[in-house]
Amino acid sequence: MASVYRRKNRKKWYYSYKDEYGRQITRAGTTDRTSTQQIAARAETDASLRAAGIIDHRAADAARAQQQPLSKHLTDFVDSLTARHTTEHYQQITRARLKALMAAGRILHLRDLTAERVERAIHTLSQTDTHLGTPPNATTLNHHLGAVKEFAGWLVATGRLASHDLSRLKKQNPESDRRRVRRALAEDELSRLLTAAWNGDLHRRLTGEQRAIIYLLAMSTGFRAKEIRSLTRSSFDLEADPPTVTVEAAHSKHRRTDVQVIRRDVSDILAAWLETQPPHKLLFPLSNGSLSIQHDLAVAAIAYRDPEGRYADFHALRHTYITRLVASNVNMALVQSLARHSTPVLTINRYTDRRMLDRKTALAALPAPPKNTMAVRSDTDVAVPGKYSAGRAMPKIQSQAELNRKEKTARRTPQTA
Repeated sequence: MASVYRRKNRKKWYYSYKDEYGRQITRAGTTDRTSTQQIAARAETDASLRAAGIIDHRAADAARAQQQPLSKHLTDFVDSLTARHTTEHYQQITRARLKALMAAGRILHLRDLTAERVERAIHTLSQTDTHLGTPPNATTLNHHLGAVKEFAGWLVATGRLASHDLSRLKKQNPESDRRRVRRALAEDELSRLLTAAWNGDLHRRLTGEQRAIIYLLAMSTGFRAKEIRSLTRSSFDLEADPPTVTVEAAHSKHRRTDVQVIRRDVSDILAAWLETQPPHKLLFPLSNGSLSIQHDLAVAAIAYRDPEGRYADFHALRHTYITRLVASNVNMALVQSLARHSTPVLTINRYTDRRMLDRKTALAALPAPPKNTMAVRSDTDVAVPGKYSAGRAMPKIQSQAELNRKEKTARRTPQTA
């Protein structure tokens, strides 16, 4: 039986009842006792019908969710990300992307979360300048689209939304809108860069030796800037065979623990340097965006941007690592594994600088064709290996079936004297 009461110093009446799950629910009514009793009786009756299966409680829950602002659902969604033990950075950036989409498309309620509204919001964002003074690229817009699809899926899974039509929205092709193309550094450029950094002075809170070690790690492991910033002395196992460097899952781009092998000569340099470093502190405690190599590139007389518009920034060292692997004729499956890519297409098309590959050396590595199998006969039916008569094309290669047919025809034809 629902109860109706008034709290001290309050004008409104309140009612309390048990829902279909047996939970005690208290709600605010109106300033009129009779109307509040009617509301309480209606709520209690609906709860009884839902408990009996006469009313679909999921439809009722969805109807209540429709009345709440989308910002309330967004807060609950981010809370669910926390419960799933996602990183704080992922929670913050997901919230920011969804709020940007909601503002751009004026998506304020669940009924506004349609494919047309989201598509319009994506288009609006693509025309809006960011804090860098340029509109977001295709990759950034795809991240926004992925976030809103995840949000919509969570709404359906929790019964707040019956269904959604966002699955028909397709991601843009990042290759058609790449704002920064990197190049691989040549061997002499790598040597000059390491020398310039090792002999350099303090720059952006990093000594010359620290910068040289960072560059050496990037060109020897393909680690990204964020991954290198997370390293401590315990990340290195230089006594193993082969030596390894480990990036924990919380700092890896793919949220998995990555164990990367390195060369023995590189591990010898790292071992001597690590002996002078504290055991449990971050080796490179840097903030985001503070890892730049332009200073050392200038000292080493290396262009930060070449005439073709390609950059030699810090991420170009990862391109250099992968290009050197490909140029060394390493098996492509192994190159993909060392690059920690999900597909070899990404390894080849984006991270391999084909200008750095020696095509002549690659062709020389191919085995020679079998000997005495491509001999060409002259006009007198005499085989002259490796030679052609002047202006004569290579004879057509006949199939075995065609040769068999000719042989049968010859046997059936009567021989004339």
